Amino acid sequence: PFLFIDAEGRPSGFDLERAVALCAEIGSECRFVNERFDRIIPALAASEYDFAVAGFSVTEERERQVDFTRRYFRTHSVFITVPGRVDGLGSGQLLGKRLGTQQGSIQAAYLKSEYPGSELLLAGTFGELIDWLRSGKVDLAMVGGLPAYALLQSREGIGLELIGDPFRGSVEDSACIAVNRRASGLKERLNEALERIY
Repeated sequence: PFLFIDAEGRPSGFDLERAVALCAEIGSECRFVNERFDRIIPALAASEYDFAVAGFSVTEERERQVDFTRRYFRTHSVFITVPGRVDGLGSGQLLGKRLGTQQGSIQAAYLKSEYPGSELLLAGTFGELIDWLRSGKVDLAMVGGLPAYALLQSREGIGLELIGDPFRGSVEDSACIAVNRRASGLKERLNEALERIY
């Protein structure tokens, strides 16, 4: 629901709607580009884009490359799975399991650190990750709670379920807009626009 390609082949979803509203609020004509999540920060740092609305959590590594606005939503990470694929999330139950998440996400760093006995597979997009889950390429997928809950309430979420409690701490998503540092004054304009539209 945050960003997807609709039936006509056009980008759509919550993040795109926010970007459109922000452009109108700051009085700018914007051109939108659909980019792989793991490529967005390097592209912003290289001045290929001015800003990106893609649910970015602020990390030290990202802050070395780009600026961030104030938070525009917050969610906790969750595991989703196909019923019966895993017995639980207790100690040892995920050894040897295939865990998936999006490449370049805070969830990727968390899974690598906390589940060294599991295989980690990194998808380029949310849709690809869900396809992997359905096909059995991964046993569990760790994603942000808001996209997960929206998925599970849709037709696309039939046959999937949450497992365990939401994760807190290092995999809590405080979504901010990433901004090219060379775009003079843009961060401040976007922060003011966020205050007005929320």
